[in-house]
Amino acid sequence: MNTFPTGRITAITTRTIYEIPPGAPVRWTPRVAGHVRVRVGRIWLTREGDAGDYWLAAGAGMPVAAGDVLWASVEGDVPGRLEMCSQASRMRLWRQAWHVLRAWRGGTASTANAGAAPCDATALPRR
Repeated sequence: MNTFPTGRITAITTRTIYEIPPGAPVRWTPRVAGHVRVRVGRIWLTREGDAGDYWLAAGAGMPVAAGDVLWASVEGDVPGRLEMCSQASRMRLWRQAWHVLRAWRGGTASTANAGAAPCDATALPRR
C-alpha cells in the first residue's frame, strides 16, 4: 500500500501563526513574500513607505512582500493572532536548496523569495 501522494509536488504552503501582545506596536519584517491574515482580534497593520494604515478584523488580510517593514498593534487588552501564509513553487524550492548548498560550501548565500503567491484571495490591493 502506497501511503505517499502520487504525482509531483508543485508547491508547498507554509502557515505561521504570530501572537501580537496588547500594548506597544510590534515591528516585523517577513523574510518571504506571502499573505497575512488576522485570525483573532482586530489588528492595526502598517507598512513603512506605505501611506496607508490598515485596521484588519478577523478573516481580513493583505499581501506582504519579502523585506517589508511592518508594524502591528492590537486593539484592546486581548492578544491578537496573525497568520502568515506563503507558497513556494517547485522551482523556487530548488533555487532555495541550491543557495543553501552554495552557502554551506563557502559561496555567498542569498534568499530566493521572489514569486511567492498569496494563499488567500481576500487580499487588499498592493500599493
